[in-house]
Amino acid sequence: MRDTGHIGVKALIIDDPWIGLILCGEKTWEMRRTACRQTGRIGLIRKGSKQVVGVADLAGSLPPLDSAEAYRAAEPKHRIPADRQARAFADGWRRPWLLGNAQPLERPVPYAHRSGAVIWVNLDPAVAEAVAAQIGVPRAPQPKSEPQSQIHQAASKRPPPTVLQPASGRRLRIQGWIDGDVAYLPLSQGNIRNNHFYLRSILDFFPPDGIGGSDETQRAARPVTVRYQPGTTVETDIAGENRANSEKRSSHYFFRNRSPIKDFFARSGAQEGDTLVIRRENSHSYTVTLEKTSAV
Repeated sequence: MRDTGHIGVKALIIDDPWIGLILCGEKTWEMRRTACRQTGRIGLIRKGSKQVVGVADLAGSLPPLDSAEAYRAAEPKHRIPADRQARAFADGWRRPWLLGNAQPLERPVPYAHRSGAVIWVNLDPAVAEAVAAQIGVPRAPQPKSEPQSQIHQAASKRPPPTVLQPASGRRLRIQGWIDGDVAYLPLSQGNIRNNHFYLRSILDFFPPDGIGGSDETQRAARPVTVRYQPGTTVETDIAGENRANSEKRSSHYFFRNRSPIKDFFARSGAQEGDTLVIRRENSHSYTVTLEKTSAV
């Protein structure tokens, strides 16, 4: 039997019909809004089932598709039907996550679903063992506990943020990234100066019903709670595209209630190059802290 490698402890949540197409080998691009830094063998979870239903090899992600023509040409890989592609492209589902060697499980393995997990699930060791047993390979070795100082050193070695090269005369844009229930968002000088930060690159981290349109008349159906440490706690939605005028689309997404950000930046001593750490407490509650990565 082909050696499929170690089974990790992460599993990706995928909705129907896409997960079915992946498991039967007909879909190798899972389209997402953000980049993926995870690689290796992962579990696959059918959304809403609370079960691991398969495994696959994940090879990170590609740059986002930059045109409707490129989207159409890639249909054999992402399998999004032609009549849904325009909406998917406009909503930002442009970045291919690369999946291969998908294998369904004969007996889906249940797991305890943590509230707020919408993209990744960290599987308990027993669940990972049960998945590995069905495909005849060992679970990936678990890391030994490390002293706190070593944990901080490891955190400082995270990959640098992705910098998108702009067209001539335009500013650089820095991409954030998502790791399970934590998102990381590097700060630019413009963020500090204008007391804001953009969420487009980590939009998958937030619930769809918490994302509204560009003005007050287009508020989302359900706000999210954001706790700034140090600072205050507010309820807000995410301001996004102008839903009343498709020709005036916002290029950014941000928390509509920006009033606490100036105070948070001042009290935390935020500087260009520092990183916002946004932790998901549950599906509609988040805590924002600052990781100092700039020179002192």
